[in-house]
Amino acid sequence: MNQTLDTKEKDRLAAARECFSAKLLTDPQFEEVLAIVGIIGREIRKTGAFKEKLGDYAYAFSRTEKMDVARAETIIRDVFKAYTGMS
Repeated sequence: MNQTLDTKEKDRLAAARECFSAKLLTDPQFEEVLAIVGIIGREIRKTGAFKEKLGDYAYAFSRTEKMDVARAETIIRDVFKAYTGMS
């Protein structure tokens, strides 16, 4: 059973890494975005909303990576959609 879960997780990671926005990221940037995706996923399960957290984390990510906030938000949304299958 663990092999099945590991395979599913690997497939999800591969799908997320292959999305257009993630292809432009370095490995450390991708890992950071995945961490943010996990936080946003927990927020959705907890409260049913994500816009506030998405905005906060997109702003923080854009500051450290020196990019536009809208671009950071788009990257996070794209990776979230590819990783979780939800939009």
